[in-house]
Amino acid sequence: MAMARAEHVNTVMNDRVIGLNIEERQQIPCVIAIASENTRAMAIMGALLTGAIDIIATRARNIRTILSISQ
Repeated sequence: MAMARAEHVNTVMNDRVIGLNIEERQQIPCVIAIASENTRAMAIMGALLTGAIDIIATRARNIRTILSISQ
């Protein structure tokens, strides 16, 4: 799975989401991400592995899943 390897994933959403490219994101000193769905553990883990985010606000279930996968 590409997210587990911290690789960019091209999807149909690429042209539908307003956001920053990697170079623009790197200019921001502290990036805070919020993920409220219980099914976002792999996406959060991918973002953490790439260094794309500095702080995550999410549900305890996502964090427990990430911790169990990473051990």
